[in-house]
Amino acid sequence: MAAPLQPSSQALLNPNTPRSPSQTELRVKLEKQVPGFRLQVRFRATDEPLGLLGASGSGKSMILRCIAGLETPSQGRIVLNGRVLFDSQQRINVPSRDRKVGLVFQHYALFPHLTVAQNIAFGMGEIPQTKRASEVVRYLDLMGLTGMGDRYPHQLSGGQQQRVALARALAIRPQILLMDEPLSALDTYLRSHIEKLLVEVLTSYQGVTLFITHKLEEAYRICSNLLVLSAGEVLANGAKEEIFQRPPTYEVAQVTECKNFSRARQVDANHIEAIDWNCALEVIDPLPSSPLLCRFTRSPCPVFA
Repeated sequence: MAAPLQPSSQALLNPNTPRSPSQTELRVKLEKQVPGFRLQVRFRATDEPLGLLGASGSGKSMILRCIAGLETPSQGRIVLNGRVLFDSQQRINVPSRDRKVGLVFQHYALFPHLTVAQNIAFGMGEIPQTKRASEVVRYLDLMGLTGMGDRYPHQLSGGQQQRVALARALAIRPQILLMDEPLSALDTYLRSHIEKLLVEVLTSYQGVTLFITHKLEEAYRICSNLLVLSAGEVLANGAKEEIFQRPPTYEVAQVTECKNFSRARQVDANHIEAIDWNCALEVIDPLPSSPLLCRFTRSPCPVFA
């Protein structure tokens, strides 16, 4: 089991440069042609984890790759904590190695020829060499991997490998953590265990976090805010509670896994007729002018009760 975060361990999670919460900010505006559609997104993230939801091929991973500098947008601007990482008009494109980005992938991406300790220390270029060994030990303890520094990735379970990958991402003192389906390769038990560790770690981490997942309940538990994508466009962006309770479109409502929908017709200012359910319903909020759909749900939503 992972050890609880200690005050000395929490200090390791802070990005290199101390900042107040108001200074922790990512601003993204980018366009890029990808197979099948054109990615066009604009959003802002702070120190509260932002979950990216959408079907496979909706552009989620490409957004992370552009922020990390692994892909180049056709045009746009990416600013992290006031520092311009990319600007197509000013021809700024900071190399990936200089962006202070921590990456965690679905399949761990550990170096198989390096030990656990060497994997974690790989990105510690800015930390004095005399301090790296003690830093590695502290990360091993933080991730519940005490005594495993001399092992190689093939000697670890999937959950242990993912903890090493998370430790390596944090060890560079990143200003932003980009996590692309980090739990999807794990079985149910390990997934739950690593998810709890992630929540604990992200509570102390002071940088920006973007978290991609295809599991709705996972995003809800880990992230404070959600960005819903479809075919390269943002359908919804905001607090998770608002998106789940008041999805702005039918497509966003489907992403929240609500399945009971009916066509609706306005009767008067306070009532609608649910055509497919053959009943009349009283409404509280003003009705939109667009064609109506109504959905049946419970509060709290049964998915997260």
